[in-house]
Amino acid sequence: MATRRQILSGASVAAAAFAIGEPALHSTDAANAVQGLSSAATIASVRPPIRRRSSWHPDPAYFDDAVETLVRYRGITIHHTVNGSSYTRAAAAAVVRSIYRLHAKDRGWGDIGYNFLIDKYGTIYEGRAGSFNGTPLPTHTAGHNTVLMGVAMIGTFTSSRPTAAARASLIRLLTWACWRYSINPKGTATYRVGEDPIIERKKLKRPPGTVYRGQTIAGHRYFNKTVCPGNALAKDIPAIRRSVASSLKKVRARHGAYTPRLVPPTIVKTPKRSVVQVSLNSTYSWTPVSGASVYEILKRPTGYGRYLFDPRLWLRLKRVTGTVADVPVAEGESAVIAVRALSSAGEQGAFAALGRVSRPLFARQLLAKATGSTKKWKRISAAGYPGGGYLQTRTPRARLKLSVKSVASIVVFAPTSPGLGVIRVRLNGKVIKEVSLDGAAKAAHSFEVKYPHGQMYGEVSIEAASSAAVRVVGVAFIMPKVATDTTLKKHLTEYRKGTYPIRTTRR
Repeated sequence: MATRRQILSGASVAAAAFAIGEPALHSTDAANAVQGLSSAATIASVRPPIRRRSSWHPDPAYFDDAVETLVRYRGITIHHTVNGSSYTRAAAAAVVRSIYRLHAKDRGWGDIGYNFLIDKYGTIYEGRAGSFNGTPLPTHTAGHNTVLMGVAMIGTFTSSRPTAAARASLIRLLTWACWRYSINPKGTATYRVGEDPIIERKKLKRPPGTVYRGQTIAGHRYFNKTVCPGNALAKDIPAIRRSVASSLKKVRARHGAYTPRLVPPTIVKTPKRSVVQVSLNSTYSWTPVSGASVYEILKRPTGYGRYLFDPRLWLRLKRVTGTVADVPVAEGESAVIAVRALSSAGEQGAFAALGRVSRPLFARQLLAKATGSTKKWKRISAAGYPGGGYLQTRTPRARLKLSVKSVASIVVFAPTSPGLGVIRVRLNGKVIKEVSLDGAAKAAHSFEVKYPHGQMYGEVSIEAASSAAVRVVGVAFIMPKVATDTTLKKHLTEYRKGTYPIRTTRR
């Protein structure tokens, strides 16, 4: 089984579930529209006592500091851990450590899967690193990890329910979570099941791509093929939902709706920059936020060969104390870059978009990743070109083929010079652009290819139209500004059924 870090290095986490119609960036999340800010004292009074990770001593040897983070959760899954219930109060932390070892080491997840755990004495433990103040991506419910917070009751609850103390702590914890993330305890949300690279697909209760209305608080068995959280606890969940709703009503009557105290940073406007970034780094800046101690730079990346990431899944890049940051983007990657403020206590502020950027595949990487008649293209080293050179061919119909997904447009860097030929771009075999490169010498020449029917899926090929030489320095793939599930589902359905406006058969 691949480790969490290996999966992330392949950027394949994109397939977890997400709510319908979410914009690509939640810089103006609905919760932020509420007037007034929730004070630290208010937050502390609503949040139940929670034992931090440092108190139960997880072994750092098994820990992989995951870089994934979310904006907020839309629902909560209740689990049981299938441990015995004979442990003492003093031994409870050891039980949590054993679960951590199972998840982090034996299953290769790099950390404990649950956000929180509750023992029979009612003690609440912080599970997944960052759960106390933040919104880390957990690993507990296949196909739904980007929308559901996970809470585990320590024990086995097939025939008996949790203790009164444990149940009371669960209700208080869920009340705090529902207040913090604006969740209706008795309501539903619209989910789309995704492929999940962390947890096995066989555990999915509904096929990938299924769109359905689901409960906001439910047992694990509601989402996946499992007996968890046990029959006795599962039967008690409707009553738990009602108790949480009653408790939440009182919290809101006293404190109002939760609103982050840290406002989103204001981006310092810079001269208009191209979406295409040739250099490794781009520099961004913003104005200071009152109450912030550091700023966290985040990236939601994808690549030309992968579908867009879940709109709420972000990767933490780094933290800076100032208000300027250099952000790297790999070759062939497209990304939305964002920043948020963090307080000294770790409280997260709202996101602000810094920009959208795409970096080309340059000659060496382009030749390595392409298929088709690549042997008919020769890489020529030359100073003055990004990537240190270009690809050239004199063979008619010599093609560089790349499989693309969720691409809004393509920018081809093809220098012009007297006597050069015509370059073509095809999508699934059909010519969608022809450009003559015969003209005044211009090493930095580029052109953009847009598909009039929406996003591009399938095979893109770049070819020479005749025996006249053509040169390609690099190719950049620009992702859409907004990723709505409705649009994504429409194009995927068309593509899979073969009804996509440009046929998917190869020539």
